[in-house]
Amino acid sequence: MFAFVTSGSRGWAKYYSDQGPLFLRIGNLNRGSISLDLQDIQRVAPPKGAEGLRTRVAPNDILVSITADLGLVAVIPNGCGEAYINQHVALARPQSDVNSKYVAWFIASPEGQDQLSALQRGATKKGLGLDDIRSLRVPMAPPDAQNQIVAEIEKQFTRLDAGVEALKRLQAHLRRYRAAVLKAACEGAYASPSSRGEWVVVPFDAALEVVSDHGKRVAQAEYMPEGELAVVDQGEMLVGGFTNDVSMQYVGPLPILVFGDHTRRFKYVDFPFAVGAQGVKLLRPKGDATHKFLFYALSSAKFEDRGYSRHFQFLKKTDLLIPPREAQEAAVAEIESRMSVLDSAVRATSEALQRSGRLRAAILRAAFDGHLI
Repeated sequence: MFAFVTSGSRGWAKYYSDQGPLFLRIGNLNRGSISLDLQDIQRVAPPKGAEGLRTRVAPNDILVSITADLGLVAVIPNGCGEAYINQHVALARPQSDVNSKYVAWFIASPEGQDQLSALQRGATKKGLGLDDIRSLRVPMAPPDAQNQIVAEIEKQFTRLDAGVEALKRLQAHLRRYRAAVLKAACEGAYASPSSRGEWVVVPFDAALEVVSDHGKRVAQAEYMPEGELAVVDQGEMLVGGFTNDVSMQYVGPLPILVFGDHTRRFKYVDFPFAVGAQGVKLLRPKGDATHKFLFYALSSAKFEDRGYSRHFQFLKKTDLLIPPREAQEAAVAEIESRMSVLDSAVRATSEALQRSGRLRAAILRAAFDGHLI
């Protein structure tokens, strides 16, 4: 099946160049595709002699990742030009009567990936060797059938890719709609005309107080009953009953708002107690502001657009538009009603994308079981 199998040489970093041939690495291969990904490229000034000739690719060569993320595949297209591979990629050059794309699609299929996984198992074996690539068992169809199978795979995947792109566009629309709902609700667009004049602008410190430094340290062996502790770590909320991080702070009572320095996101927590890890700000509402309204206001596109969520010190310098308590509750109810519908659409879109991945695998499985043509 293969006339030639090799892998790239080590130590080619010294040949890196701003100009010259492509140097193909694992990052130029993608899962679920056999096309080169050239968004991020490296170029080299290759050495003269046999080592450069050995690792130079040719049209229709098959590339397979043999370390780290194993089993990524690509076929070198016509017109690629001079290019070389690094040591993490194997080059398999099929014999002249073999359709390279047929073999590459098999390697990318569930059966091909299972073979690669079985070959690299073991306590001491890491990655794949060239003999592993040579030993792949590919169900070889006659040449004409290989061509037909490749054409049918690519026709089906073209349709599937169009559907996936449509779903991704829908996801982007849903994100924009979510931001628009938050912004509109928190600026009074859904409020009754009679209440809009009662919305007031207040400084951040008048609506929220920082409570991160309050409370006692949680000792390594201290236990909190299940459901009574929220461990807040970089903007994520993990419910648990035990912590062994002595740097955490015990804070209560709730509700509180949470801002993650690294995630730049807000959450609200309504468990009886919380523990704030390093890099997390715990904020408690003051005055008539409710934690849910403030959560939605601070999460709205208004603050993202103005960059306040990038740094907490900038966030503290902004003013907040706060309505009366009744209007806050109405705004929260409107947001959550719309978000309920939105969340259903988001879940449906995510599930459809997951199904597209399963369908891709099913198409490849059918192709090499003889059921696609």
